[in-house]
Amino acid sequence: MVTPPVKVLPTVLAGAPSLLQTPGGMAVDRAGNTFVLDAGRQLILKITPDGTVSTLAGAELVFGSQDGVGAGASFRFSHESRMLIDAAGNLLVTDTCNNTIRRITPAGAVSTVAGQTGYSCGLRDNPLTPDRQPVRGLFHRPAAIALDTNGDYLVLSGIRALQRVTPAGKVSTVDWASSLSDLGSRSEKIAGRGQIMTISQRQ
Repeated sequence: MVTPPVKVLPTVLAGAPSLLQTPGGMAVDRAGNTFVLDAGRQLILKITPDGTVSTLAGAELVFGSQDGVGAGASFRFSHESRMLIDAAGNLLVTDTCNNTIRRITPAGAVSTVAGQTGYSCGLRDNPLTPDRQPVRGLFHRPAAIALDTNGDYLVLSGIRALQRVTPAGKVSTVDWASSLSDLGSRSEKIAGRGQIMTISQRQ
């Protein structure tokens, strides 16, 4: 019996491979550097004004919740993950599938600001820990994030809740945002002058 040869298609069928696979959040610092969250490769990329690209944090295709520096850190980003830059020049990212908010310094040091790690993407209700045990954390699939005028972070969670996170990691729910329960699944918000504007696109 002759076994037919196995043919494996190349990753790129035509043209050149793209640097970005699933770009999500993006932010620009005061020096003009652009930071891009690539959910497909699980990386935070830095692009300087002259076009030089480097990896600030994360290891390609490594999924996890490890704090660390550069490639020593890991994430579980999704297409909903977003980020911002605070007044100190740190990146704040919503690690959506880990249910956490992560801080990344200009040197690439990653730490967890708030949340309880538990894998939730693909799960409608309660997230699970890596060993598949239920976990009730402070967030459920955090997505959009904005910087309030007092330096707090405003996070829109998958449970249609708007939550306030202080730089020290204290989390509270914004009571006056209860009307957000009527929002569609795709939402962004902008904080400025003490107000929040929410844009909803129903699916």
